[in-house]
Amino acid sequence: HDFKRHNAYSELEIAQKRAAIENILIPDAVATHMDRLRQAGFAHVGVWLRWFNFVSFVAIRGK
Repeated sequence: HDFKRHNAYSELEIAQKRAAIENILIPDAVATHMDRLRQAGFAHVGVWLRWFNFVSFVAIRGK
């Protein structure tokens, strides 16, 4: 929240944004995402890039 305060966001704006995304942006484990991709029909699923808290996946559909 320091970033927002430093950039002139009011406490009300910060609180409203927090309330808007609470229980919406819920992080899931990498394994959970990979399972979802497999359930969606992708035969080959893997982590393409992992950087701090961010992960990119590659998924290839099977024939």
